[in-house]
Amino acid sequence: STLEAVKDEYAETYGYNDWDDLDTVLPSGPFGINKTLGCFHDATVAGTITDTPGVIFGMTDRGANGISVFTTTAGTFPSYSTTALGGTYPGVIFGSNDLLAFPDIPAMDYASTGMCLMAVMQVNALPSTFKNLIGKNTTTNQIEFVLQLSSAGVLDLRISPDGTNGSLAILNPGFTPTLTQPFIVEIDYNSSSVQIRINGNVHAHISRGIFNGSSPYVFGDATKDGTFVLSQCAFFTQTLRATERLQLREGMAKRFGITVVNPDIIPTYASAGQSNEGGEAPIASAPANLLGPLTDAYIYNPTAA
Repeated sequence: STLEAVKDEYAETYGYNDWDDLDTVLPSGPFGINKTLGCFHDATVAGTITDTPGVIFGMTDRGANGISVFTTTAGTFPSYSTTALGGTYPGVIFGSNDLLAFPDIPAMDYASTGMCLMAVMQVNALPSTFKNLIGKNTTTNQIEFVLQLSSAGVLDLRISPDGTNGSLAILNPGFTPTLTQPFIVEIDYNSSSVQIRINGNVHAHISRGIFNGSSPYVFGDATKDGTFVLSQCAFFTQTLRATERLQLREGMAKRFGITVVNPDIIPTYASAGQSNEGGEAPIASAPANLLGPLTDAYIYNPTAA
């Protein structure tokens, strides 16, 4: 019907596949990524935010695992604004000592399958010392990974292969966020090495495992000052292919008006006898104009357009 078409067009304008993706619980991963979704927190859908001043603040998991982060502790309540990100888009504002957590979630088996975390955020004020932004870790043991911001305004990722503080490795992407400017951060882990990408650019890489245990999933830091905004955070417990990262990154970029580069888009050559990525039968021959380089070619996915 005409009404359904208008609703779908509205949803697509904001980076979603269709109107149904604006529901609280997604049928699959965000932006049509059909991989194992650990959790997805999305401040752009007002129904996922619980804000009862002095009682509880929470973000409902839009995935099927119910990993909804929350706090009921006085002095740790973040705030919500429809213009928190870049002065235009909704987001949760984490100020001094603000923290949301799911108390303890079991191992998600990404030790063998890999994982990908992609989040839209911005920094508003620098902390006086390292501040945790996003992580899956405890303060005593079972350290897994935590994205931090230093007092100099530089991001780093702390990871542990065995769950102890003594084995922590620091992956510094050399990225200093511009205050109040939104960006997309990616943590890609393929079960043996870790990459950090900012707005699509690979900023750091290390060959290192990540401990996979039972520990809290956390946004913010209950003991540190500084302010940041989180609008979306998708956590997949499975490695994403380059085309899937591209689809997710472009979906978030379109939704929040962020300019990204796509290093996963590489010159592609067509040749006779070459199978495509889906494993379909190779072609016997190809027209001459398809045998040269296809500059900036990528796999087109209409659901991500």
